[in-house]
Amino acid sequence: MDNFSIDEFKEEENLFIAASAGTGKTYTIQQVVARLVLSGLSLDQILIVTYTEKAAGELKDRIRKKIEEESLKFPGNAMLQQALRDIHSAPIGTIHSFCEKVSAEFAYEASVPFEQEMIDESAVEDLIQKLIRDNWIHDELFITFLKSGGNAKNFSELLKSAIQTYIPETIVLPPDSDITAGGAPLAYSELSKISEAKDYDDLLLVDFFAASVHILEDNADLHATKSKTAKDLLNTIKEWHKGNALYNGNTFRINIDNPQNYFEAALKIIVDFKNLLDPKKGINALLSQKCLFTYIPRLYREWEKEKHTKKIQSFNDMIRNVRNAVMVENSPLVRALRQKFRYAIIDEFQDTNALQWDIFKKIFVEADDGQHHILVVGDPKQSIYSFQGADLNVYEKAISEIGHGKALATNWRSSNVMIEACNTLFETSPHFHLNFT
Repeated sequence: MDNFSIDEFKEEENLFIAASAGTGKTYTIQQVVARLVLSGLSLDQILIVTYTEKAAGELKDRIRKKIEEESLKFPGNAMLQQALRDIHSAPIGTIHSFCEKVSAEFAYEASVPFEQEMIDESAVEDLIQKLIRDNWIHDELFITFLKSGGNAKNFSELLKSAIQTYIPETIVLPPDSDITAGGAPLAYSELSKISEAKDYDDLLLVDFFAASVHILEDNADLHATKSKTAKDLLNTIKEWHKGNALYNGNTFRINIDNPQNYFEAALKIIVDFKNLLDPKKGINALLSQKCLFTYIPRLYREWEKEKHTKKIQSFNDMIRNVRNAVMVENSPLVRALRQKFRYAIIDEFQDTNALQWDIFKKIFVEADDGQHHILVVGDPKQSIYSFQGADLNVYEKAISEIGHGKALATNWRSSNVMIEACNTLFETSPHFHLNFT
């Protein structure tokens, strides 16, 4: 990509700017806003969205200073003078504050209740406790999870954290799948026996395991590996106690993908049992994961019902409601927002999720009227909020849809040594290469 130059900036085009840390991202936004104002747009027609309230406040101050500088260059310019009067009320804020204002100002167009109490998603904790106590405690899956050593309190914390970023429109959970050994599903009763087993004799209570042992005993002289026989493997696994590996993987490098006979099928089951008994990644972790993927959608549905009944909403709900409203065919909200805003600038774009991009894309990119445009500024290397729903795939998809791209390639903040180190790390990606100051 070519380097961005304000002299070549075209306000009639959509644009993305790849901007690494220290390359003058905020200064560039100041320049763009000043250019838009000089071209005839008022500040209240320019939507500016950044990631935090603090960043929004700093950006507003920097834009005010830039407008003041331009006013000295062009004394008497009516648009610049009006911008200085409008700066305090300019639409510069976070995606949440934008959606909150939209929900309040365009409640009818967005099809949302006029008055809803705002809550934090962490308020879901009471509902989680209720569901565990009244419903899930009777599920065979949850009973097995508890028997395997699962902690209900820790699990509720996991759920509470997960539900804050769960977006069913964009997040597809893995399909429900059985925990298997040798390719066959293990019943909950067998999973309980495995998780409660303390030694080899306890494992023999699991039919799959016992049957595999019998096959190995009947074929004791056959080689399980190049140098070790089935008898050697049996002698090793008979020494197993809880907390240890079923057998030493370095000694028995058994790798059976597609068993061709009963002996290989038995070895495959033994390999799977070794994985199931792994203290960190074994059956306890698998049951916890299975519970999480099973109960997240159920919790989400119940949480949505409760919020609707009590007329409460979270910040994530606001984004979802606005997104759903703009996605409606011939959306009245889209018409209203296009009348209000002509240009959008999205800072820290690498932290945008799919719902947020749907909103901006619908209003500005898909307007296709020559009157509405967007500028997004981001750095994929600084994407650290995936736990809050940020998705680099969204970033890549968005910049491909925008089409026109520029770069800020000169670092004004770091030492030459640090820049050289960073360029070495990213040397396979020419888009990330920085110049010296």
